[in-house]
Amino acid sequence: MKRTSKTIGLFVWLFLCMADGCTQTEVEENDIPLHALKEVEAGFSLHVLANQTPATRSMEEDTLQTRAETALTEIQESQIAGLWIGQYDATTGNRLSGQYIESLTGDNTVNLKLKQTRNGAESHVWFIANSGNLEEKEEIATENKLKEHGLTYSFTEAGLPSPQLCGMTGMWTGVVKEGGVKNIKVDLTRLLAKITFTYTIGGTDFSFKPSSVTLNSVPKMSQVAAPNKQLSDATYGMYSGTASENGATVCWYLPENRTGTASGSDRVDSELKKVGKGVSHATYIELTGDAVQAGVNYKDATFRFYPGSGPNNYDIIRNYHYKMNVTLIGIDASDERITVDKIPSIEVDTDPLPAAKGGTKDIQITARPGQSWSFEMPSWLSALFDGEAVPGTTVAHQGPSKLTLQTVESNPKVDERSADIPIDVNGVKQTITVRQNGSTLVPGADIFLDAEQDATGSSSFTATQGLAWNATLTTLDGDNWLDWATGNPSAPASESTGEAQTLTVRSSSPNPLAEPRLGTITVTAGESVNNTSYTDLKKIINITQAASTVTGSSSSISAEAHNDLKSSFTATAGLFWRASVAGAVGSLYPLNPAAQPLVPARISLTVSPSTPMPIPAPII
Repeated sequence: MKRTSKTIGLFVWLFLCMADGCTQTEVEENDIPLHALKEVEAGFSLHVLANQTPATRSMEEDTLQTRAETALTEIQESQIAGLWIGQYDATTGNRLSGQYIESLTGDNTVNLKLKQTRNGAESHVWFIANSGNLEEKEEIATENKLKEHGLTYSFTEAGLPSPQLCGMTGMWTGVVKEGGVKNIKVDLTRLLAKITFTYTIGGTDFSFKPSSVTLNSVPKMSQVAAPNKQLSDATYGMYSGTASENGATVCWYLPENRTGTASGSDRVDSELKKVGKGVSHATYIELTGDAVQAGVNYKDATFRFYPGSGPNNYDIIRNYHYKMNVTLIGIDASDERITVDKIPSIEVDTDPLPAAKGGTKDIQITARPGQSWSFEMPSWLSALFDGEAVPGTTVAHQGPSKLTLQTVESNPKVDERSADIPIDVNGVKQTITVRQNGSTLVPGADIFLDAEQDATGSSSFTATQGLAWNATLTTLDGDNWLDWATGNPSAPASESTGEAQTLTVRSSSPNPLAEPRLGTITVTAGESVNNTSYTDLKKIINITQAASTVTGSSSSISAEAHNDLKSSFTATAGLFWRASVAGAVGSLYPLNPAAQPLVPARISLTVSPSTPMPIPAPII
């Protein structure tokens, strides 16, 4: 064992005590000068206490594809290199001796000389490992100064001690008496805390590509005695970690940071709200990167986690091992630990919705997590969250959300209609525009009816699905000779189907004229049904009934008298008719003198439908 010791001359020690206001009583032990106290042999066995572990902070345990274990081994964490030992009077707190040992044996035993105190007075013997020679620059004259003595460390950027040693401290209280002390066990406590952070990325319709993983607000110093509050003169730094899409495990070592516990109105009831409110310089872990959720790209999304023993405690305590296991499953609107720096504007597909009701369009509201938003919809639109309709016309929610807009009615006009919907998101007013195509009404072909009664004919119309519609019959000659065929409605039993819908008409009487007669079907849809001034969805289907006809026959007979002469005619079915005989040229029964040539006699039978005559007249 190699040992170096430092002996302070009486003059110098007296000067230091005077500077600190020491009294003569403090300078000497019962008139025995400090340097005159007898030294005795002392033997100590140093034992490094295991890490303490608070409640594991875990959301989900997962097997990692990528591991970035940077932790020291258990042997390295417990290794003792240099060791400073200071002896102080337990009553007065004055320093009795101090020495520095550059290296120890492998079994961590220490043999040294201590000052024997008089009359069984106790000593406090401090052991400070791996922190250098505490008296390299000046003597630490009192125990109180030792307790408050600041210890600085060197760390790598990844948060490992440099060199790979943990500072430790321990104290023995006892009487250093004649004959010395032997085989005294002293427990050493590491001055550093340890944080093991494991993160994975999961969730549905979510991905996250970390650009950095850091431990922030890391104190750069500690003190010999464990403080009960944050060190006022501490400065803070940052450690880096492993950023991987597959997740990683990162381990950091740091001096304690007694940040404290949030109180009063700063207290929260959930880990999701643990954001450092009510404390200062609290140590936290931060993952920053680009997230994609429900098809939306979020730049510089940040997940922040604070160690500690609960949702309100932020303390990092020496020799504690803080384990945090986190699975990132998405940007949760209720999780206040998540922030997003760059959020894209709300984008809406510019294609219009179809004219028929039931058309849908998905919209991603790119709000910050936890931020409330709302907007008012026009009456012809509704909103759905996860397939469930939102009642009323007000849509309100929190955070980034994907919703579906759906038309609840068909466009009642031929012109495209649109709605500008203002939304205040992330403190910025944005307007989304939703358009709907105009509706159409296409009439079928004109109808041609035979001249007979009950003649039928069909046409059709095709209107945008979901429109109200109506069809009316009109005759142009004023007679009510048109009707709907059996089973064909003149008004809809339901909305238009979007397919061709048949309209069938019948003639309620034969055409009484020798010329066609006309009628129309007027079809209206949408706005034109009840608004007579709007004619863009009004169409006409023409109806024509053929002219009626009458055809007769003629015959020749000899000059002799004849009885029961017969002839015939053909007329459109269903017509009333009358027959009359017109006279021959000259006399109906002319004499035919022999001197005169025979002149043929002519007669005609006239049939007229203009005057009803239900009983046929005989032909003479």
